[in-house]
Amino acid sequence: MAAYRRRIQARRRQDRLFRIAVRIASLIPVLLLLVMILTLVVRSMAADLGSEARRALHLTGLATAAAGSFWVIASGLAVSAPIALVAALWMAHPTRLSRKDPLLVGVFRTLVRQAVRIPNVVYGVFALALFLRLNALAPALGIRNLGNASILLGIIMLPNLVLMMEQELKDVPDGIDEASFALGASWVAVMVRQVLPAAAGAMGAGILRIAARMIGLASPFIVLGAPSFVSAPPAGFGDRFISLPVQIYQWAVRPESAYRGMAAFTSLVLLLCILLLDVAADTWKRRVVRRREGLR
Repeated sequence: MAAYRRRIQARRRQDRLFRIAVRIASLIPVLLLLVMILTLVVRSMAADLGSEARRALHLTGLATAAAGSFWVIASGLAVSAPIALVAALWMAHPTRLSRKDPLLVGVFRTLVRQAVRIPNVVYGVFALALFLRLNALAPALGIRNLGNASILLGIIMLPNLVLMMEQELKDVPDGIDEASFALGASWVAVMVRQVLPAAAGAMGAGILRIAARMIGLASPFIVLGAPSFVSAPPAGFGDRFISLPVQIYQWAVRPESAYRGMAAFTSLVLLLCILLLDVAADTWKRRVVRRREGLR
């Protein structure tokens, strides 16, 4: 018995050391990225960016692009998340009407999976043609503004959100909805009061992961006609916008060497944002899984 306890304690120590080694190894890319960013900051402040006016231009463009990326992601999620939630509920927990015709659910799921595989630049071409037609009918709407960019990003994110939410809703234990239906609750009451609260944490982590993937999109907004420089963040849906990937592209295509350094620095900032979103999503997902399994 004592030998068995010693073996168990030795295995626990080995597992603890292995977890510590994995955490240290996972921090190495973050540290390397921080070192690269600090190196570029030092070089930029020294000579790469040149005059004080150009440094001010860089900081202004970086802050405006970061604010534009935030507002495009937030407004795109506001457009697509409610639609995706309703579609995912219908696919994962069909109503009595859809149970009578499962072919419709299967066809819709196939169309959503195929929409994920469409290149993002195709969405940009489609949005440009659509907004040009709408602008011809109502010129006050405009084309190159934050509202149209939000609609475009919402269309791109919609299939990914639908598939993610459907999977998270299916991962909810079956006993929750079955017990509610056995007590006589309606489909809407079961979904709103039981299934959605049980899947909310996992869906939040999935939304963060999708946002980390979408924050690096540049081709759809370039096709839509994003401006080369914006001096102030957007204050409304009718204002012009610029995001971090588009700003990187605009600076990288310029022939001056100083703008290449600015583009490199902005690229590292974008990578850091993506990394932070992925780490937050992964941590959130692990906590949800451990809580669902009854662990602390």
